[in-house]
Amino acid sequence: MTTTRQNLELWAGDHKKLVFIFEHPINLAEGVDTVKWAMSASNKSNPVVEKSSDNGSSEVEVKKDRFIVKLVPGDSENLDPGVYYHEAELTDGDGNISTVAVGEIRLRSTII
Repeated sequence: MTTTRQNLELWAGDHKKLVFIFEHPINLAEGVDTVKWAMSASNKSNPVVEKSSDNGSSEVEVKKDRFIVKLVPGDSENLDPGVYYHEAELTDGDGNISTVAVGEIRLRSTII
């Protein structure tokens, strides 16, 4: 089931760990192939930031009850301030894809 209204606020150029709690804890023994996360100007536009746990990447850390998306300054420092759409999807060991989180991110500018 998708967790909606996962609304966040970020400052451009910051390191940030986005923590998302699974509505129903997953069984890691059964395998999770991938968690993918993306941010875009709207739900109809191409992503401006993408992260994945694919191939042992440390961009997204998957645990039994949560996943953590790790943002670095280069992900947002050149983006315009404003409201962005984000979503995450999980692919299980059988190849089933589920959207697990959606929401908005308010990106704030900085003066430093």
